[in-house]
Amino acid sequence: MPILGARDSKKFSPPKQSYFESLEELDEWAGTSSPVFDNTLQLYPRANGNEQRGRLLVCHDYKGGYTESPFSLSYTFNFWSSCETFVYFSHHRVTIPPPGWINASHRQGVKILGTLIFEGGGEQDSLRLLVGKLPKSRTGPVSQPTTPTSLPLSPHYARILADLAKKRGFDGYLLNFECPLVGGIEQTRALAAWITILQAELKYKIGDHAEAMWYDSVIINGKLAWQDRLNSLNLPFFLSSSSLFSNYTWRNNYPSLTAQYFLSLDSTLTGDAHTYPHIHRKKLHDIYMGVDVWGRGSHGNGGFGSFKAISHIAPSSLGLSVALFGQAWTWESEQDKPGWNWDSWWTYERKLWAGKADPAEEITEDAGLSKVGKCFTDPKDGRISTNRRP
Repeated sequence: MPILGARDSKKFSPPKQSYFESLEELDEWAGTSSPVFDNTLQLYPRANGNEQRGRLLVCHDYKGGYTESPFSLSYTFNFWSSCETFVYFSHHRVTIPPPGWINASHRQGVKILGTLIFEGGGEQDSLRLLVGKLPKSRTGPVSQPTTPTSLPLSPHYARILADLAKKRGFDGYLLNFECPLVGGIEQTRALAAWITILQAELKYKIGDHAEAMWYDSVIINGKLAWQDRLNSLNLPFFLSSSSLFSNYTWRNNYPSLTAQYFLSLDSTLTGDAHTYPHIHRKKLHDIYMGVDVWGRGSHGNGGFGSFKAISHIAPSSLGLSVALFGQAWTWESEQDKPGWNWDSWWTYERKLWAGKADPAEEITEDAGLSKVGKCFTDPKDGRISTNRRP
């Protein structure tokens, strides 16, 4: 896909910042006069489908992000009718989806999220996220606490991140905290509260469809400990956010355990009680079980066996959703091999998503995702968009 989203390079001026490496860089952007980027299409969300079925999120991680050639052929995603949400992922602190991907998503009525990520070495920035922009003195910047006993909470970065999404035309963020929180329980409490602020800012500036999605990573004591499901150790982050994206290394019974745990929660927590209209209401389909197409710890070993993991999630019967990570495996894993061309890729891509080309051919273990195609909300149920720029 042309990453710039324009046919004529001479008529297109891309934004200066494609991503930010730190919150300090984000502050520098916020301190300038940044106009709304008007080269992206507005999202007109699809009509709601079957609320009892799970949904599909596609998380696009292609060689770390921002590597596609602006005006040459590269990986494209073609199965938008099965997808509800698209995440553009990279390992930069703040990932902004490129305009081409925003337009492709919105044209099909699909939400697109950027990524806010803190990995190894990001501990201090994850503290700064909560306390806000630090003042400077003549002798240098003020030091932030390393082992706080009480954390102030600022809406500063929640507002900037919402402004960024509004000005660039995307619909929210995947929140990925894959580094320990040095402030322990005090910091996790503040983080859960900060997520509610971010979500409120996003919905105010973008619309009710905006999302702040939590990735299964740190737990309530601040330690990095992937749970591979929803449980009491990551529940506060799920309740504060729009949805949960679980890690990929879950056991076969974790989807059912996740559903059972969710259904055991008091309705005052999940927002189903009519007396608590201010709570973001949660459904089973707001829990996305992760599946890695590269097979790194996922049941079925990824690739054409990805359908095995999705079958265990059972989105049509259990009601959980699927977060499919690294679907560009069909291009990235083969592109450097001799004889690789566009037709070869399309054969590979179609096999992953639709199964065998010959419907009379026996369905085997490498049948791709065709076995579970009907598990997601039916694309014929009034959901396909034909939006065009007004």
